[in-house]
Amino acid sequence: MNGIPNIIPDKFRRFLVIAHYDLPPEFNSIPFAIKKALETIEPNIRINKKYKIFVGKFPFKVPVPPDNGYFIFSASEKPDEYVCAVYDDYIFFDYAQLSNYPSPIQVAHILEEFVHALMNVADEAFAKNIVCHLLRPHIVLDEQGRYVLAPLHNASVHQGVIPSSLENDKDKKKKLRNKSED
Repeated sequence: MNGIPNIIPDKFRRFLVIAHYDLPPEFNSIPFAIKKALETIEPNIRINKKYKIFVGKFPFKVPVPPDNGYFIFSASEKPDEYVCAVYDDYIFFDYAQLSNYPSPIQVAHILEEFVHALMNVADEAFAKNIVCHLLRPHIVLDEQGRYVLAPLHNASVHQGVIPSSLENDKDKKKKLRNKSED
């Protein structure tokens, strides 16, 4: 399973179950983003029910016990816009869509789904505002309500520097490599 269950904090392991994991190795920023999102939301929640996490690509085939049936969860309305989703006790992360964003924005998208599920927030705008509050000062919303890097942090990311609290190991290695070339 490429280590993804190991990124779930011990305190959450009995509540957050990796039900499906299909992640090619080149998408290694996704487990990091899941870990960062959980670390960010952890002080603000108390989980009291079990959630199943699916990491792969839309559509997801979701098993339904006890008769070994399944249902298909698809982002049919606007498939190119769905990055992550929550349905009942299921949390879905589409690695192909997430990989289109830098690490801090991946964290924001994943954190939003945890806000919906673990904080029981249904309203999209409210969930996005909670995410921005939790990730401030690094992430803000643009005029269309999309996550973007805050202006001060956006300039440093474009120069190859990502805030250390939101960077993954790959980003850190790139930064070190860039410094050694100077």
